[in-house]
Amino acid sequence: MLTTLNLKVGSILHDMEQNIDHRVIYMNKDYLVTILINGIKEKTEINEWHIQTLQHFVNKKQIAVREPKFDKVFDFDSLPEKTKEIYLRNKDIVETVGDIYGPCYFCLGTRKPKPCFQELADKYNISKKTVFYVIKQYLTNGLDPFALLPQIGKKSKANMHYSTKTGRPPMFEQGIPLTDELREIFDDCCKHYLSGREKSYATTYDWMLTKYFTARVETQTSKGVVVQNKLLPIDQRPTKSQMENYIVTHTSAKARRVCKTSKREYRNNERMLVSDNLLNVHGPGDLFEMDEVEMDVSIVSEVDPTKVIGRPIVHAMVDVYSRMITAVSVSLENNSVLGFTNCLLNLGEDNKQLCRRYGLELKDGLWDINVLPNRLRSDRGSEYRSKEVKRICNELNITLELVPPAMGSLKGQVEQLFHQYHSVQNDLLEGRGLITQRHDSNHHRHAVLTLDDIWVFVINQTIAHNMMTMSQYPMTKDMLEKSVHPIPLELWDYGCTKYGAPRPIVNLDQFEYSIRKEVRARITRKGIEWNGLYYIANDPWLAEQITKTRRSSVPLKCRLDERNIGSLWYIADNRLVKATLNENRAGNYEFNGMSLRNYEEYKTKKKELVMEKAQEDQEIRCARRMGMQATLNDAVRVANQTAPNDDKTKNIRHNRKEESILVLEANSIGARLNTDDAPSLIPLKNAEPEPEALSEPESNEETGSMTFEEALQKIKQKM
Repeated sequence: MLTTLNLKVGSILHDMEQNIDHRVIYMNKDYLVTILINGIKEKTEINEWHIQTLQHFVNKKQIAVREPKFDKVFDFDSLPEKTKEIYLRNKDIVETVGDIYGPCYFCLGTRKPKPCFQELADKYNISKKTVFYVIKQYLTNGLDPFALLPQIGKKSKANMHYSTKTGRPPMFEQGIPLTDELREIFDDCCKHYLSGREKSYATTYDWMLTKYFTARVETQTSKGVVVQNKLLPIDQRPTKSQMENYIVTHTSAKARRVCKTSKREYRNNERMLVSDNLLNVHGPGDLFEMDEVEMDVSIVSEVDPTKVIGRPIVHAMVDVYSRMITAVSVSLENNSVLGFTNCLLNLGEDNKQLCRRYGLELKDGLWDINVLPNRLRSDRGSEYRSKEVKRICNELNITLELVPPAMGSLKGQVEQLFHQYHSVQNDLLEGRGLITQRHDSNHHRHAVLTLDDIWVFVINQTIAHNMMTMSQYPMTKDMLEKSVHPIPLELWDYGCTKYGAPRPIVNLDQFEYSIRKEVRARITRKGIEWNGLYYIANDPWLAEQITKTRRSSVPLKCRLDERNIGSLWYIADNRLVKATLNENRAGNYEFNGMSLRNYEEYKTKKKELVMEKAQEDQEIRCARRMGMQATLNDAVRVANQTAPNDDKTKNIRHNRKEESILVLEANSIGARLNTDDAPSLIPLKNAEPEPEALSEPESNEETGSMTFEEALQKIKQKM
C-alpha cells in the first residue's frame, strides 16, 4: 500500500535504521534538499532526495515523515534592545548567505573557501564559527525565524566550582561555597523537605545541621572522658538561605504544594478551569446535584426542650441549569439511605401541604417541582455507593454520577448553596445555639431551636433563593435578547420552553414503591412473615399461596417503609398489593405506625430479657435432668436386684389391670386433697412419725412366688 507523502519545508525525515533526522530546507516537484540535524557540530551534511526514491523508502518503512512543529512565536517590538540587535544581525547573516548559496546550500557541505563568512565576521566583529553556527541553526530548524533569536536560557551551575560563597556579602562571616559535596547534602534536604507535610524549611535546616555538620568532641574531666556532639563553627556550615534557595530552585512549585497538602487537594483547589458546570447540561431536569450538610447549630428536642439533640442534617437537590432548589429535607439522618430517600420524597410531595404543616403559605408556581432528573451528581458517600441507592436510581431511570474523592468543586452548586444557608442565618443564631470554633461557644447550653424550626428556616431560604437574582449566572445571547432575568424561576421556565419539560412523576404508587426498602419475607400459614411480624392482605393470590404452602414457606419480595413498618407492599400479577399487620395476633399489631429502628430496639429488649434468665434456665434444666437421672438410677438399682423372670412379658393386660387398681386406690380424692371423704389408709397420729427408710427388697424367690393379695398386704404394712 502506497503512503501519500505530505512534505513541505521544515518536515523531518527520520531514518529508522540509523536513528537520525534530516530537515527539509528546499523542495521542488522532482526532488528535495535536506540537512542533517543531529550531525557533527563543526560540519554540515546536505543531501538531495528524489521523490520516487523517498517514496520507495517510506513504503518499506525505512524512512518516516514527521510533521514540523513551529509552535514558538515572538513579538519583535517587545524584545529587549540587545536581543533586537542580535536578531537583526543574524537575519542579515542568513539573508546574505542565502543570496549566495541558497536555496539548496550545497556549498556549505564542502571545503571550498567561503569569503562571505569572513566578511560577515569582520562586519559584526564575531568569529567565523559564530557565522557558521547561525546559518546551521537556521537551516536545521527549518528556516524558522525564531531560530535567529539568541538562545536565552538558564545556564547550568552544576559544573561550576566556587572558592568563596556567592551572593550578597553577609553582615557576619557565615556560609560556605557551593561544592559538589554540599549539593549532595542539599539534594538530601530536598527529599527530606518533600517527605511530609510537617517538614518546614526551619526543621529541615535543623535536621541537616544535626546530620552533616556536627563534630564529635571528647573532653577530659575529673570524672573521665565526656563525649559531646557540637555544631561546626558558623563559617563551616551553610546558611538557612542557601539551603532554602537550593530547595526552591531544584523542586517544582507543584511538588512543594502537593507534599504540604495532598494530590487531591491540589487538584481540587488549583487545577485549571477550562469549562463551567453547564457543559453538556441540556436544560432543566437534566442534571441535579445532591449533598447533605450538618448545620452549624445545636437544636433541642421537640417533645422535651430541656434535651439537646445535636446538629440537624439538611439534604438538598439543586438543578444545575437553572440553579433552582428542587428538593430539601431536614432530619437527623446522616450518611444513610433514609436521608437520601427523605430528600427524594420531596420531589413527589405537595410542597403547599408541606408548608402548611409548618404554618407557612406557598403561592402557586414558586415551588412546584414534581419531576425526576435524568442524572444525579453526588459525592462518594457510603449511602450513594450503596446497593440500595443504586437500585432506586435504576428503577427511577436516574443515572448516578459520583464525583472523584475530595473533589467537592465538581458539585460546586450544591456546596455553594450550603455556604449561602449558613451565611444568611448565622448572624440570627449567634448566642442561640450557633456552633463556632471557639472555646466559649456554649452552643449546647444556648440551644433553643427545634427540628421543626430548622424546617421553617430551610423552606424560607429555599423559596427566597428560587426568586432572587444571580448576578454571576452565565447568560447566553438568546437569554439577553429575550430579556430573561437570571432568576431560577425564570431560567427554569426559559429552559423548559427551549429544551422541553423534565420528566414528571405521574404514578405516585410506582414512585413510592421504588423508594421503599427491599426486604425478603416469607409466605406461611400465618400470613406474610417478616422479622417476627405477620402481615395479611385481602388478596386472592395471597390466599392461594398460603393454601399451597401447607407446612412449608415460600419466599416473597416486598417493599417496606423504614419510617412505618405497618405495611408491606408486593406485586402480584402486575398489581400493587398493600399488606398490613395482622391485628388478630398478639404482640403484632401494636407495632403499627412504628419505625423500623424503634421496632429493632423492642426486639433487642426482648433478647435482653431472655438473656437475663438464660443462666437460671440452664440451672433449672440441669436440676431437672439430675432429678430424672436419680430416679432412673434407683429404678435400675431395684431392677438389678430383682431375679430375672421369663414370664415378665406375659399377661401384660392382666398385670396392667391389677396395677391400675392399686394406683386408683392409692390416689383417691381424699388422699390427694387430704379431706375426710374417705378413710385414710394411713392412721392419723398427733405427731407425724419420722419417715422410715425403705427396707431392703425381698429376695427374688419370695417376690416371684408372692400372690397379688400378699403383695397388697405388704404394701399396706409398709405404709
